Amino acid sequence: MISPANPPGLTKGGINAKQSGLGVTVASIVTSFAQGAVQQDGINSHVMLSGKGFFVVQQTGCPPQYTRDGSFSLDADGNLVNSEGLYVQGWFAQPNGQINTGVLPTDLSIPLGQQALAQATTEVDYGGTLDASTPVAPSPDSTRTTAVEIFDALGTPHVMHMDFQKVAPNTWNYTMSFPGDPAVASVTPNQAVNQVVYNGVGQPVSGTTPNFTITFTSGAQTPQTINLDLTQTNQLDITDTGTPPSPTHTIDAIAQNGFTQGTLDTFNIAQDGTIVGQYSNGQFRPLAQLAVANFINPGGLVRTSSNNYIESVNSGLTELGPAESCGATILAGALEQSNVDVTQEFTKMIVSQRAFQANSRVVSTSDELLNESLNILRR
Repeated sequence: MISPANPPGLTKGGINAKQSGLGVTVASIVTSFAQGAVQQDGINSHVMLSGKGFFVVQQTGCPPQYTRDGSFSLDADGNLVNSEGLYVQGWFAQPNGQINTGVLPTDLSIPLGQQALAQATTEVDYGGTLDASTPVAPSPDSTRTTAVEIFDALGTPHVMHMDFQKVAPNTWNYTMSFPGDPAVASVTPNQAVNQVVYNGVGQPVSGTTPNFTITFTSGAQTPQTINLDLTQTNQLDITDTGTPPSPTHTIDAIAQNGFTQGTLDTFNIAQDGTIVGQYSNGQFRPLAQLAVANFINPGGLVRTSSNNYIESVNSGLTELGPAESCGATILAGALEQSNVDVTQEFTKMIVSQRAFQANSRVVSTSDELLNESLNILRR
């Protein structure tokens, strides 16, 4: 029978829960929370704590429980649960991707199959080099054309062309167009001169952050403004060595922030416990973050069932936060094995057995000696 734990008092410290043994009184029973070995299984919902701390699980209407067992899975409703069906606790991400861990955690769920709305392109970044040896317009070799796929608010892709034309040394005009796209009615520059100027060492000095307004006729939200970023471009002499030589440009779009509608296909769990959703459109979004609890005296926790524990008066108050708050990291696709060294325990058992046998033989030898002594007296 386990006796209750006592909190620290004025004259003595706290006492962990005790249990009576058979024939003797057990001073205390201490649970070892030493780190166990890693068992990789590749299941993305399985997690392991490397370091201090406990995962938080809870049944609706009941106090939270704490466990090192990270064998989690999704139920039929998409709830993240442990092997006993208790809800795993954590914090959901806000629409902007931020996660507030300063509030109480809640039941986590991962809605696989959920649709994600499309996002219109608002930014396009360019990088690379314009060839300084390019002849000035109206030479037919004065223009470099690039193309990138952008998206309207309905998630419909459109191929956007950017033409860079050299009009003077170190000076390039640029225009945006959508050739052959019937959904684009017009493209309007929002600045008087669409021109980027480079200095004598090839770095851009002006015209690097233009924007254009696109008018659609397809029913997509219109107008749509796209901001360009040319700060990562430069101008250098990179003419090839062919015969005759021709300008060699490497300038191109390197990133854009639009995407079409997608479906949540799967998820992964990062080392800080962030659950990242992977969508069919190639996007990754933070969905939630696992809560981790820490205690001043983990040995004061009281076992409830299986591998779960609850707080006691001698465990100290629960400290909730992300894994990094207690110096731990989370390994996904892995579980923590038992921290019991089976070899060492078997060795101890064999030693105890040999000692028992030796003691038994001492008694047997003493009994035989006594019998011989009695027989001698009888003679």
